Parts: sequence; C-alpha cells; structure tokens
Amino acid sequence: MLGCDMPMNPARGRLMNQYAAYALGAVKAERELRYSDAAVLWFKAMHAPCCSKNSDWAEKRNEFCAAAVKRTQGRKNARQRV
Repeated sequence: MLGCDMPMNPARGRLMNQYAAYALGAVKAERELRYSDAAVLWFKAMHAPCCSKNSDWAEKRNEFCAAAVKRTQGRKNARQRV
C-alpha cells in the first residue's frame, strides 16, 4: 500500500507525504468505527499525489466506508464494537 516508489525530492517532501498522512488518519478513523470521517480521508488520499496502486486502494476503502455509513445509519448501537 504505502510501498510505491515515489521520486525523492526534498523540496516537495510535504506533498509527497500527503497520501500517507490521509491514509493513516483514515485507518485510525476506521479502527474507531468513524466511517464517515474515514471516507472523507480516503477521498482526500485518493486525490493526493501518489502512485496508481495507492490511489486505487484509497478509492476502494472510500467506497467501503461510505457503504458502512449507510449500513449503520439509524442504528442505535451501530458504533459499538461486538
């Protein structure tokens, strides 16, 4: 996932790490069952500078999280871990 080769350019280091920052935030949100937040972060990761492999992964996770939001809407204890 995060292992794609990106050119090393110190001047652009911040931009080149945007994907990783969004992806890590999204993973944390998923673990905390905050699927709405995770979907937003995966969407941002999908559009951040990265290789196509990472972009495809972010798109799939975004779709999963968006579906999870729909599945859990209106459920009283949907955010509780089982």
